[in-house]
Amino acid sequence: MASATIDERFEKASSQLKRLRFCPVGVEAKVSAILAKVYAGALYGIEAAQVTPAKFAKLSAAVIDAFRSKNDNHNADRFYATVSEATKDLDPVTQTFCRRAMQIRRTCHKQSGASCKIKASLSKYVEKHKVGQRRPRWYHWKPADQEDDTFQYPPEQPHPSTKEHDDGWGDDLDALGPVGLLIESILWNGMAIDGDLKIWQKGEPPIDLINAPYQSLKILLMNAAVRARTRAEWNRNTDNLVSREIREIDRELSQVDKDLSEEEKSMIRTALMGGNQAKCEIAKYNEDIDKTCNYCKEADSTTDHIRWICPYFKRQRQELDPELTGIPIECLPLNVRNGIAPAMRTDGKLTYWGKA
Repeated sequence: MASATIDERFEKASSQLKRLRFCPVGVEAKVSAILAKVYAGALYGIEAAQVTPAKFAKLSAAVIDAFRSKNDNHNADRFYATVSEATKDLDPVTQTFCRRAMQIRRTCHKQSGASCKIKASLSKYVEKHKVGQRRPRWYHWKPADQEDDTFQYPPEQPHPSTKEHDDGWGDDLDALGPVGLLIESILWNGMAIDGDLKIWQKGEPPIDLINAPYQSLKILLMNAAVRARTRAEWNRNTDNLVSREIREIDRELSQVDKDLSEEEKSMIRTALMGGNQAKCEIAKYNEDIDKTCNYCKEADSTTDHIRWICPYFKRQRQELDPELTGIPIECLPLNVRNGIAPAMRTDGKLTYWGKA
């Protein structure tokens, strides 16, 4: 159910983002402009129009270029997780999921009988996509008091920019209209929906589209989609060790300090999004590069070496944070060394990042 109108809006949004790239304003102003101006036009009507992952990837690339146009070495999940706070995620895939779910909520409360009609439409989708007696994977059929690990959620799909999503991820769904497109977004994010319009995610309490407080619903939906994106990145077959070590990012703790200068913020954001490379990383594709550290001339130049080990910067590290300097580097997870805070775990016998 592709829409030529949505395609035109995406193209217009890409042009706006190209102009925004050269606008001499800070990151916070650009985030506000994208949410209030660019996405307001680009995603208008997305609740009833289908968009392919390739088009989402193109729009996502334009968003990232508005901030980091001179650096195409980045990780989309880490970029979106660190460039803005949790309530202002810029990922167009996340925004689409939230808009489709919020539209269902508004319709149910504004139109008499709409809730019953939407539930009936959902039931028709379930019956249509049954295989024998097996319900579709995006439908959560277990009662809330019987939720356990036996329910098989669909896999979360990696961000479209990676081009590594399953080729047939949506083959078992014929999405038509707002209900079908919401199911499509739920399926992409590895979630499930039940007959009472509650959205389920593995290891998380369900989100009640009908009864959840309206002022909190969008935040709950956005956080769920962000978790799904990070989990998909963790499951992805990648040589990025930072991505493979973290399943959920603590957005608030991973934000850049607002009191820093614009130059310092830019440098930190580049590091957080995975945009910096030490000589060892460059040497993997450029044999002319010498791996030896330019500063101490004693060891291989890795990101960890420069930030945490190199004796050339020992005095600066001690002046900035003597307590942190005293912690052996092997005691810190790789993602923490790169400025990405993992979400706190509940096991009191382990560290807060879930390790012994």
